[in-house]
Amino acid sequence: MKKNYSTRSKLAMAIAVALASAVSAAHAVAATKSTASDRRHEEAASLDQIVVTASPLRGTSEELSEPVEVLSGEALDESRAAT
Repeated sequence: MKKNYSTRSKLAMAIAVALASAVSAAHAVAATKSTASDRRHEEAASLDQIVVTASPLRGTSEELSEPVEVLSGEALDESRAAT
């Protein structure tokens, strides 16, 4: 079944497409200008060695997880006062 769009709907669609195109073009121009003047990545930088260490958790994720309680209003004020 073919939909019949009113003139108003067609106009709204045309405006939406035009605005989307304009925003997309403006974004592309801005991206081009920012990368053209950005000289930070022209030469590769030398980095020191990075060492990543980790230790295993004691227990399973089920044992480590705890329920969360959301406080607001008076209950939050009382909790703040207790600490």
